[in-house]
Amino acid sequence: MTRQTVSARIAAATLSMLVVSAPVQAATLPSYWCSFTEPFISIFSGADGVVLANSGAVEVVKQAVFRAGAEGGVLIGQMKNGGHFVLKIRTGAGSDGMSDQEYPMTGVLSGAFNINGGCVRLPRGSRVMQVVGVAPDDTLNLRAAPSASSLLLDRIRLQYLWLLSGKAKGGWVRVAAISFPAGEEGKIGVSQGWVNGKFLRPAGR
Repeated sequence: MTRQTVSARIAAATLSMLVVSAPVQAATLPSYWCSFTEPFISIFSGADGVVLANSGAVEVVKQAVFRAGAEGGVLIGQMKNGGHFVLKIRTGAGSDGMSDQEYPMTGVLSGAFNINGGCVRLPRGSRVMQVVGVAPDDTLNLRAAPSASSLLLDRIRLQYLWLLSGKAKGGWVRVAAISFPAGEEGKIGVSQGWVNGKFLRPAGR
């Protein structure tokens, strides 16, 4: 039996045990984005679920649990193919393994995968939303106020962002998004602002 098979079985048993002993509702999941390379994987966690993007294939993880720890926490998810992943999120600077950009946290992904990467924490209670109606080579404008004429704060590059609860005005919604440095080096962070709601839909729909 390979080490990967053993890890997958341990993850499956752990997930089943957590769900049976202490069911966790999706609303209790924290909000994170973690990025990995070789393979290219992104995990988007929010109050209403988890999205796993694996080399272009996107899957909404229907069953996931999170356990907080002193220096981060552990997210365990079950995929459609029956496999499982275990994501350990730790405090301290991380890297996606390819760029020189610095993430505020480190992610260690095991189970079906075995790679290290970087993670960013988003405001708790925020929901993962998918950006739609924007060309792959274009960006979505993040503005300081709910108006197309307000100050441009950032240009959102990722296909997903996080909706902040209770924040909407005239078709505009307040969101949190991943903020990237202008150059090849620098720190990755979080920006908050307003986007036009017509460019968003709940992840997985």
